Amino acid sequence: MARDTNFTKAVKELLGSEASGTDPETSASEVPFSSGYASSPEAGTESPNSGYSRPSGGGATPPTPPPPPVVPHDWTAASMPPDVTYITRDTIVTGSITSRSHVQMEGQMTGDIASAQDVRITGKVDGNVEGSSIMLNDGAVVGDLSGKSEVTVDSTAVVIGNISADTFDADGRVKGSLKVNNSVALKSNAIIFGNITASSLNVQDGAVIRGNVQVISSRGEEGDPFALGRKGGWELEG
Repeated sequence: MARDTNFTKAVKELLGSEASGTDPETSASEVPFSSGYASSPEAGTESPNSGYSRPSGGGATPPTPPPPPVVPHDWTAASMPPDVTYITRDTIVTGSITSRSHVQMEGQMTGDIASAQDVRITGKVDGNVEGSSIMLNDGAVVGDLSGKSEVTVDSTAVVIGNISADTFDADGRVKGSLKVNNSVALKSNAIIFGNITASSLNVQDGAVIRGNVQVISSRGEEGDPFALGRKGGWELEG
């Protein structure tokens, strides 16, 4: 009787397992869990489509963060203009650059630079440079500089070419003529080999000028300041 009961029970379990499509000898705890991967990743390996890796000690290690963005040499992250044409130090450019944005040149270039905004040069340029303002900070230019507002040459910068600007401030070396609408300020380390034309000139002790200097003011344009006559207290005999 017990044998019939066990047989009947086995048949029912067999029929129930065939209806469900599972192996009667496989328990629910033995059914493998599908995680979406072809195989479970082992310790120390990366999971597919994931930026995380499974360490041997368990848990997840976040991916390595990207390096911080490179900030141009003359502008800090807070003051850097939103649009800058940035030429890095390891870049060599052959050809001209025309930009509506600011230009930061830290590499080497053979060609002209024309910008509607400011130009900062810490590299080397063999060509003419034009911009709203031009600053050479430890840079070198073989070519003419044309700044709509100001041109600045610091103590470690070199310019071989003519310079035109509204104002000019130099503590470096310039071999070429200066034509400035307003003021020229030469600091103690400045060396100028060329003629200077400006409306005012400020020269510190130690600065060197080798060339002609013309300081043009409206005072000297009102007639002949050296004319002799009654107004000056002099009267020439006829």
